[in-house]
Amino acid sequence: MRSKRGRRSSATFRSASLTSPKMRSVFASLSYAFQKVNRLKLGLHIHCLLPTLNPNTDLGRAAIAAYAERAGVSTDEFARRLAPHLTPAIMGDAIVELHSNPSRWDKLAYQIGGQGLKPLS
Repeated sequence: MRSKRGRRSSATFRSASLTSPKMRSVFASLSYAFQKVNRLKLGLHIHCLLPTLNPNTDLGRAAIAAYAERAGVSTDEFARRLAPHLTPAIMGDAIVELHSNPSRWDKLAYQIGGQGLKPLS
């Protein structure tokens, strides 16, 4: 999605985690390992958790500030667009859920945010 200024909207940035060449390369390697483990029935579970931007971390604040400037909105407005925000409790619950119910979570990549896990692959 593009804003009036021809820039990507926050919705695009949320799902653009795998758009950089480096991330695509890492994801391709993980995907290969995921497929091989499943084919060989090794009983291993590989998951890649990609957190949403979070104003509660230094990295998240810096990224949100940069994206807000690019989108022509305030940092607070951009952060509100990403709510609800990921917390340590949500992340912990998600990891426990992945481990406790492996048959329910059979994908490689999941976005993790304030609303929990969302499959990406």
